[in-house]
Amino acid sequence: MKINEIIKERRLELGYTQEQLGALLNLSSSAVNRWEKGNCYPDITILPILARILKTDLNTLLSFKEDLTDMEIGLFLNELANKEIDEAFLLAKNKIDEYPTCYKLLLNCALVLKGMLCIDDKQDDETYYPTIEKWILDSLKSDDLQIRNLAKSMMIDNYLKNNQLDLAKEMIESLPEQNVIDKRQKMVSLYRVQGENDLALKLTEEKLYQQISIILSLLIQMIEIAFEQNNEYAYNYYAKVYKQVGKCFDLANYLPYLGILQVAILKRDEKTSISILKKLFTVLFENENFLTSPLYSHLTIKANKQKLVKEAKDLLSTLLKDKDFDFLKENEDFIQMLKRI
Repeated sequence: MKINEIIKERRLELGYTQEQLGALLNLSSSAVNRWEKGNCYPDITILPILARILKTDLNTLLSFKEDLTDMEIGLFLNELANKEIDEAFLLAKNKIDEYPTCYKLLLNCALVLKGMLCIDDKQDDETYYPTIEKWILDSLKSDDLQIRNLAKSMMIDNYLKNNQLDLAKEMIESLPEQNVIDKRQKMVSLYRVQGENDLALKLTEEKLYQQISIILSLLIQMIEIAFEQNNEYAYNYYAKVYKQVGKCFDLANYLPYLGILQVAILKRDEKTSISILKKLFTVLFENENFLTSPLYSHLTIKANKQKLVKEAKDLLSTLLKDKDFDFLKENEDFIQMLKRI
C-alpha cells in the first residue's frame, strides 16, 4: 500500500475529514486531498507529526515494513501451527501489527487460526473471532485478486453461518466467474513440449487430486440435500458413489467411509454410526493405497507419512467434535474414540 492510500485509510478509520486532518497540521484540506490522490507527498518535516495524528509509525506510513516474502510467511505459519491457540493468536496479532498491510499474512493467519479453533471446538469463541474476521475483511483491500477472492469466500462462509444471507449473496455476486483458461493445463502442454514429463505429470496429478476432492465435497452436499428432501434412494446412492470414488482413485483408506457415515449421522442412527466409526478407526492410519498409487507418484503432499497420519487424526478430531455428533456423546464406544485421538 502506498503512502497516499495509508493516509486516506488511517484518516477514515479515525473519523477525520480532510479539513480536520489539515487543521491539525495547520494545512489546507486541499493539501490533504492532493496527498490522498497521489499528486504530491507530505513534506518530510511533518511526517513524524502526521504519523502521530494518524496513530501509526513512520515505518508503516512509509511502507518500510509492508510485505514479507512467501518463504517468511510460510515459516511463520509453521511456527503458529505448532503452538497452542492462545499463544498462536498473540503471535499472529503481534506479527500483523508489525505488517498490517501484508494481506497474504493476514489471510493465512486467519486460515490457520480458524482451523485450530475448529480442531479445539472453539468455533464460536468471541475471544478470537472478531479479530480474525477483521483480518479477513482487511484482506479484501489487497491488490492480489487471488487473495481478495479467498477472503470473499471465507466471509461468505461466515455470513452463511450467521444467517446474514443478504451479505452472503452480495459477496457471492462479487466473485468472478470461473476462469475458462486453465493455466495449469497450459503449463502441462509447455512441459511436454520441453520434454519435462515428470513436471507435466506432477501438475496433472495435482489437478486430478484437486478435482477428486471437489467431487467428494459435492457428493456430501448432494447427500445432505437429498436427505432434506427425504429422498432415501438418492442419498444412499450418493453415499455408495462416494465410496466407489474413494476406492477407485486410491485415496486414504478411511475416506470411502465418510459418505455412508454422513448418512448415518443425518439419520441420527447411533448403532450404524458407531459401527462405521469403528471401521474407520481400524483403517484410519492406513495410507498405503494413496502412498503407493501410480496416480500420485509425483506428488510431494504424500511424501511424509507422519504428516498424512497427523492430518487424518486432525480431520477425525474435528469431525467427532462437530455438533452433529452430539447425539453420540453418551455412547461409551464414542467416548473411547474421542480419548484415542
